[in-house]
Amino acid sequence: MSDEKMESRLSALVKGNNPENRKKHALEAKKKGKKIIGLQCTYFPVEVIYAAGMHPWRVTGTWDADLSRSIVYRPSDSCQYCSHALEAVLRGDVKFLDGVIGSSWDEDRRGLFEAWCYESKPALSLKFTPPRNKTEVCERYFAEEISEIAAALGDFSGQKMTKESLSQAIKDCNLTRRLVLQLYELRKRPIPPVSGAEVLGITTAAMVMDKDEFNTELQALLPYLEHRQVKDKSGQPRILITSDMLDNPQFLEIIENEGCQIVMDDLDTGSRYFHKLVDEYTADPIAALARRYVWRPADPSAYNWEEQIQQIIEWVKDYRADGVIELYEEFSPPRQWRAPLLLREMARQNIPLVRIGRGYDVGNVGQLSTRVGAFLETLGVVV
Repeated sequence: MSDEKMESRLSALVKGNNPENRKKHALEAKKKGKKIIGLQCTYFPVEVIYAAGMHPWRVTGTWDADLSRSIVYRPSDSCQYCSHALEAVLRGDVKFLDGVIGSSWDEDRRGLFEAWCYESKPALSLKFTPPRNKTEVCERYFAEEISEIAAALGDFSGQKMTKESLSQAIKDCNLTRRLVLQLYELRKRPIPPVSGAEVLGITTAAMVMDKDEFNTELQALLPYLEHRQVKDKSGQPRILITSDMLDNPQFLEIIENEGCQIVMDDLDTGSRYFHKLVDEYTADPIAALARRYVWRPADPSAYNWEEQIQQIIEWVKDYRADGVIELYEEFSPPRQWRAPLLLREMARQNIPLVRIGRGYDVGNVGQLSTRVGAFLETLGVVV
C-alpha cells in the first residue's frame, strides 16, 4: 500500500475520537444488535463489557466552551471534564447509549452520575468504586465488585459472561495494550515517527472503537510507522506531558507547534491506561482483572504520590525527556495537593518542570503558547 494511503489510514485512526467520528463505531455496533455502555472512568475493566456481548464507549465531554446546560447542575469551579460530559448528556449527544457505568471516585464523578441518571434515565445505570490502594485487600474487594457488575451486565445484555468469554476478552484487550505499547516504543527514537498529538488521538480512539477493528488498523500501521519519514526535529527538546482526563489532541498540537517533541505522556487517556497486561493464563480471570487494574500506574487521586512521581522520573529517563509539562486541570485538588512534592522531587532529579493550568476545552491558546515558549527558553531553545 502506498505511503499516501497509509497516511490516510493513520489520519483516520488519529481522528477516531474527534466529535464527528467518536459515535460512528458505537452506532455500527448498535446496528449489529449490540448494546452500548458508556464509561465515565478508565478504571472499569472493559473486558467485562465485551464478555457480556456489549460495546464499551468511553464518555468524552463536549470540546467547545459552552456549558450553558450543565451549569444549572454544576458549579463553575468544579471538575471541567464532568461539566463537559454532563453538557454532552444534556445536549443529547450520548442518547444512543443503552447504559452507563459511573464512578464514585470523587464528589464530581458522583455528581455527574446522579445528574446523568436523573436527566437521561438510562436503561442500565451502575456505579463502582475504583481501587485507590495497591494491596491484596483492594484486589479482593475489587474482584467482588467486578463479579457483581458482570452479573448485572449479563442480565441486561441477555448474554451471561462465562470464563471462556472473559478470557477471550482479556486476550483481545491485551492485544490492544501490546500494540499501543509498541507504538510507545517508537517514541524512544531520536526522531519519533509519531507526534504526541497523533499518539493521543490513537489512544483515545481505542476507547471508543471496536477492539477488533482498532487492533486490525494499528497492526497494519505499525510496520509503516517503523519506516515513516517525518521532519527532523532532533534539535528540539523532548517533553513528557502529565495530566488527567485530557482527551483533546489539540492541546498537544499547540505545545508541539512551539518547537518541541512530546515523546512520552503520563495520562489516564494514554500511558497509564495501557501499561500493564492482564494475566491470560490464570484459572481466575476476574481476580486477574482486579490485580491488573489495582496495580496499573495510578492517578493522583489515589494519593500514592511518591510512586506516581517515581514513575514519571523513570519515564523521563527511558524516553530521554528534557523536561516535563504538567497540564493540571484547574479544579483538580489532588493535582494541586501533589504539586509541592512533584516540584521538590523533579528539582532533586534536575528535571525541568512547568505547571500550566487548563480547562477541559481548548480556551486561551495564546496563554498556553506563551507559557510553553517561556519554558522551552529555559531549556536553551529559542522559539
